[in-house]
Amino acid sequence: TIEGEPLTDSDGHPVGLMNGDDFVENTGSSLSAYQTDNVTLYFADKSGSHLVSQETEIRHSSNVSKEKLIVERLMKGPSDSDAYPVINPDANLLSVTIKDEICYVNFDSTFLTGAYDVLPEVTVYSIVNSLVEGTEAQMVQITINGETDKKYMEAVDLSQPLKENEGLVAAEE
Repeated sequence: TIEGEPLTDSDGHPVGLMNGDDFVENTGSSLSAYQTDNVTLYFADKSGSHLVSQETEIRHSSNVSKEKLIVERLMKGPSDSDAYPVINPDANLLSVTIKDEICYVNFDSTFLTGAYDVLPEVTVYSIVNSLVEGTEAQMVQITINGETDKKYMEAVDLSQPLKENEGLVAAEE
């Protein structure tokens, strides 16, 4: 509200509730400045039982949050042949926000059905490890349509925020 009155758009309609996704933090000289970041993404190894890291340089608009970009890149799949995709390509990413060092990643229910022959933990921790290493988040909460009372592939409990799992990362050869 502004001075007790609801915030309205240019047509006089109330804007309604807003969250962090509705704001753009821009320190560049123009609204659509581009920046380049190096991130470490985690994908499945050949067996589907461990994570392998992949260093990637991403060039992106400053209008897109780094955490959203990381999840979108994970959904797109790896760029080299030593790594394998982990997230169902039909899943829709609904939102990604960081609050109090927890990254909240909200997918639709399609995410719950795995499309690849990888352990459920590998899919979940590819997201968690990539976000914890690439952003200021210390933990990741994965939600399905905003709900936390879900299990991924009936195996990984998504009810609590998850910490990075180094144990799933394959040893360097």
